[in-house]
Amino acid sequence: NAGIIIRGSSATTEILESLTTRGGLIPIHDAVRLIGAEVRLDTTDSGNSAGAAVTVVFAINSAPTEGNSLVIESGLATVGLESAVGAATDGQLGSLLINSTGGINLASPVLRTEGEQAYNGPVNLAANVVIQTTNANVTFNGDVSGVQNLTIAQNTGNTVFNGTVGTLNSLIIEDGNTRRFAQSVAVNNLTITGGIAVFDAAAEILDANMSGGELTGAGDVTITGLFQWTGGAMTGSGRTLVASTGTVEV
Repeated sequence: NAGIIIRGSSATTEILESLTTRGGLIPIHDAVRLIGAEVRLDTTDSGNSAGAAVTVVFAINSAPTEGNSLVIESGLATVGLESAVGAATDGQLGSLLINSTGGINLASPVLRTEGEQAYNGPVNLAANVVIQTTNANVTFNGDVSGVQNLTIAQNTGNTVFNGTVGTLNSLIIEDGNTRRFAQSVAVNNLTITGGIAVFDAAAEILDANMSGGELTGAGDVTITGLFQWTGGAMTGSGRTLVASTGTVEV
C-alpha cells in the first residue's frame, strides 16, 4: 500500500515503465518525460484497489518525436495536472487517457496529443485550458466546470461532452470537426470561429460571438447578453434565442 513519491529539481524525470500502487499516492514533483511507448500511473493496482491521488506538478512531455502515451488510473481519488502536457517542441503525447471518478483537476494551459484524449470522470478547470489533437477525437465522460476559459483548438478531431458544461468563463470553438454537447451548457462567453457545434440540450449563454462554422442541434441556445454574428450558419431543430435582456450585432 506504499506510495511512490518523486521529488526532482524540475529538470526532468524520465519514465520508461508504468508506476503502480495498491492504494498508495503517486505525487510527482518534477517535470516528466515519457520514454516508454505507453506509461501508466496507476494507484488502483489494475482495479484491485479503490485508488489514491495522482498529482504531477510540472510539465509532462513525450520524448521528442516519439509520441509516447500516458494513462492515469486513480479510481475513487483525484488526478491533478498542474502544468502543460505535450507542449514542448516535438513533445506532444501519443494519447492521453485519465480514469478518475474522484475528479480530474486541470491546471494545464495546454494538453496536446497526436492521438485521442479521454477524460473519464468530472473535470474541474483550475486554469485556462487549450485542448489540441492532430485530428483525433476528444471525449469528456463527466461534467466539466470551473470559472476559466476552455478552447478546443483548430484541427482537433470530433469532441464530445457527455456531461454538463457549466460555470465556465469562456468556451471557444475553433475551426475543425464536430463539437457535441450532450447535456446542458451554461457559460459566460461562447465563441465559434469554425467547425460544427451541436447542442443536444439547452444552453444558456451570456455573450456569444459567431464568425464561422455551424451552430446546430435539438437544444435551444439562449443568449441573455450580446450576440455578435458576422458569419456561420444556424441550423437544426433547436432555436437560437436572444432574450429580452440581450442585443444582436450583425
